[in-house]
This record gives sequence, structure tokens and C-alpha cells, in this order.
Amino acid sequence: MVNRQALKQVFGNLAKRIVDLENTPIGVEGEANTGSPALPTIRWGRVQTPNTVEACMEAADKIVQLTLADQAWSSSTIYEIVWAFADRIAELSPDDRQTATRSAVAEWVKRFEEDPASWVVDILVYGLHESCDGQNFGKLRFLKEQCDHVLDPVAGAPDFPKGNQVFARLETSAIDEESAIERAENIVDVHLLILNALCSQVALSWIQVSRVDHIRRFYSANRIGKPDAKLGPIRTFGHNRRMPLMGAEMARLLKEKLALRRNS
Repeated sequence: MVNRQALKQVFGNLAKRIVDLENTPIGVEGEANTGSPALPTIRWGRVQTPNTVEACMEAADKIVQLTLADQAWSSSTIYEIVWAFADRIAELSPDDRQTATRSAVAEWVKRFEEDPASWVVDILVYGLHESCDGQNFGKLRFLKEQCDHVLDPVAGAPDFPKGNQVFARLETSAIDEESAIERAENIVDVHLLILNALCSQVALSWIQVSRVDHIRRFYSANRIGKPDAKLGPIRTFGHNRRMPLMGAEMARLLKEKLALRRNS
């Protein structure tokens, strides 16, 4: 359970900063610490001044620290909650601001009293042969999936993998989908790190298994759903850029550097 009093203090302090910034004359608040004008941020159709953005980020970082023990909240979910709170405070009229602020703080603190739900998450794993279908490794179960039917490829990425691919499936608990995926990715990364160490043939071997395709472009994929229910569609992500110095090329350069160091 997240410390309710600490959360109340974070939201209360943020509300006070938002009100103070709203009352700051235009042209003063918009200047950075250097004294030069700073560019505003547009979020959800609303202009946010640099100091407002800084206040929200600081509050979000504090809440992230408060929720670390629960591991049920993703940082992105917390940031969205903080931004929504800041917008609510900024929209309050001066006449009822004091009472409405107390109500808003209580409402937002109550959000963190929600119980996390169970989720099943599948994450695409590169480097595993399809014969690993049905194998268990720690909290993971590897499952083969035919990916020719994926209709949402990464934009500009025609070489996104097709055919049989291997996914790592695990069950976790989190407050929402985004948090569940983030937590699942962290668990998968630890498992794959161990798997790489166990299966490594040489100390300088390149990445053997990973949830991101580093060789061609930066690709990943996942899907999520509730236990005992059909999972949602496979969602693909990526950047249309090549990752330099990865895979065998990185291993080759590392070996060359070590050889030069030994000979020097």
C-alpha cells in the first residue's frame, strides 16, 4: 500500500506550485534559469510553461519512488495521472480554489488505493528457435506464434519478422495495461539476461536472445489480456533506423580492442 500521507503531501505541494505559477505574470515565469526565454510545452491541447512542466515532473518522480515497493504502477501511468491533476488545478476558479483543491487532492490520492489486477502478457523474443515452443524458464513460458497475420506492422518497416516467432508469456499484477507491460518487460529482461549467460559459448558473445531486434531495426511486439480470456491483438513497435555496432559486429570490435590492449 502506497503511503497515503506522503502522496497527499506531494499532490498538495504540486497544487500550491500550480496555483503560484498561474498567478505569475506572463513573461516572468516563462524564462529559464539562464534568464533567456524558454519554450512552452503543448500537452492535451493546453500550453504548459517550463516551470509547470518541471513541477509536474518532480512530483511524478516522487510518486514513482513511493510506488516502487508495490511494482504495480508504471512511470508512464503515474506521469499521466500527475498531468491530469495539474490540469484540474489549473482550471479551478479563484473563488472555490481552496475547497476544490482539497477535494482534488483527496480524489487523486484515492486512485492509488486501487487494487492491482492480474494480467497475462506475451512479449516477442528474438533469437529463440521455434522448437522452444512450450518450454518453461523461470516465470516464462515460451510459445510459438504464426505472425503472418499481424496487420499492424511498424510504419516503414517492411522486414518486420513473419512466419513462426517465439513469445515469452507470463502472468503479473498491475494497475493497468501499460503498467503490466512495463513490469513484464522488466521480468523478461532479467530472465533473458540469465538465459544468455547460461547459453553463452564465449565470454564476448553478442546478444543471443532479446525482446528487441537489434540487428535489422529496433523492433518489438507484445499483446496483453486478462487470465482465462482471449488476449488482445499483437501490437508492434519500432524505429525505422538501423542500430550500429550490434550483434556480430560489436563482438568483432570488442575482440579487436582486447587484442590491442593485450599487445600494448
